[in-house]
Amino acid sequence: MSGGFGAGEHPVDFAAHRQRRGEAGAREDFEQMLTDLVSAVTGKDAIPVRANPGDWGIDVLVGDLDGRVTIWQAKYFVNGFGESQQRQVRESFGSARKYAREKGYTIERWVLCVPCELDAPTVRWWQRWSRERRAETGVAIELWDAGGLRRRLALPEAATVRRSYYDPYRPAGPAGPAPVPPAPYGPAEVPWRGGEELCLGGDRYLLHDDAAETFAPDRSWVSREATADRVEPAAARVRLHRVAVLRDTPDAAGAREALRDRAALLSALAGARGLPRLLGLREEPGAAAVTLVTESPAGPRWREVFGPGGGPLDRFTAGSFDRFTGGPLDRLTVADVLAKAARLADALAELHRRGHSHRMLSPDTIVLTGRAYEPALRDAGLAAWPVRPGEGPEGYRAPEQVRAGPRLPPPGPHTDLHQLAAVVYHTVTGHPPLPGGSPPVRATVRGFPAAADELLARCLDADPRRRPGRAGALAAALREGRRELSRGEFS
Repeated sequence: MSGGFGAGEHPVDFAAHRQRRGEAGAREDFEQMLTDLVSAVTGKDAIPVRANPGDWGIDVLVGDLDGRVTIWQAKYFVNGFGESQQRQVRESFGSARKYAREKGYTIERWVLCVPCELDAPTVRWWQRWSRERRAETGVAIELWDAGGLRRRLALPEAATVRRSYYDPYRPAGPAGPAPVPPAPYGPAEVPWRGGEELCLGGDRYLLHDDAAETFAPDRSWVSREATADRVEPAAARVRLHRVAVLRDTPDAAGAREALRDRAALLSALAGARGLPRLLGLREEPGAAAVTLVTESPAGPRWREVFGPGGGPLDRFTAGSFDRFTGGPLDRLTVADVLAKAARLADALAELHRRGHSHRMLSPDTIVLTGRAYEPALRDAGLAAWPVRPGEGPEGYRAPEQVRAGPRLPPPGPHTDLHQLAAVVYHTVTGHPPLPGGSPPVRATVRGFPAAADELLARCLDADPRRRPGRAGALAAALREGRRELSRGEFS
């Protein structure tokens, strides 16, 4: 179904969000599309509301949170709408009403947005439920299902939104046949799929999984990252990061140059302990695409070894992590966490001395290597990459990555300290740190060293200016904490 699209227009396929961003990023991409669509069709400034950790039951907002608002609730139900989805809808509406009462604003209109069609039983449930809630609360309740979304995307004022999200290789402009990309750019448009073979220059790679994809806001370039096995000329486990130009723009040129800068940075670091080693930079004719190749450290991820939340793997079984013990962390494991985090802080300090920061630290980007399980960064994260709103790993973003502005310094080395402290805090306590301030580790883990606890709290401060100035300070506190745990009692 293509709605009222003109000749040559691509039909809207809401699975595009999942194809472009993967399962983990599809909902966020859909929410961003909805924000742009609401702005386009209402003529008002739509505000996306990020979870930090809660979102007050709001995905997109028009209005004033000190007065009256309209809320759009996005549910990326691309595969259908059953009882589980009905429960989520009820919970979302209840959450929106709860926060409105607590915070003192009024919801005038609540719009559910789902990129699927409803079958007859679900239509009947929706009509009954929305009618009852309207009578009970006085809130106007609407549904934008797949058909409703397509009708709005077909409006002339939404043409840019439609082309940006559902025809990403076509520049926004008057309706008409989609132009054929220049020849050198053709291969750059092919997504990377797990299990497929990729040829770059004279090298061949076997991709492990589908690549993580990020498109430029103007869709002029796409970034792809994936782990692969180099098959030829010599076997190696590698990490690939590619910037493919879809349209020549200043932003595309900047992204391409950022990847070159990262290659220069890694070359200068020369494989310093814990940091990725540069294997090469591949540039295609005409600079249609640039691909950075780094050595990928072999070993389990931090999450697979320490959690967070649920207990460590048994490190003492045949020298490998092959049994999940569950339960709280014991004293020696907590000491091990602090020791490994200290070595990561050393690696970050080397990166910071070069004027760069990682900004993507999480239990999934830290790898434990060799028989001693030495910590190493899976890749260079966002080093040398321009700061962009909403950057950083889900659940471990620093406040300045979420709400950048004149009152906070931009993301940088202080962001790495926050993210590493968040990983340690979550690992040791089993609870993610809270944005408004977290209980001390000692409230959960009896006997945890006070000095390390206090420095972790400073690193988790919402204001980057109150965090320690150096990664070395965090490393020193973690090492002293490890020594105290090794000497003292812990229960």
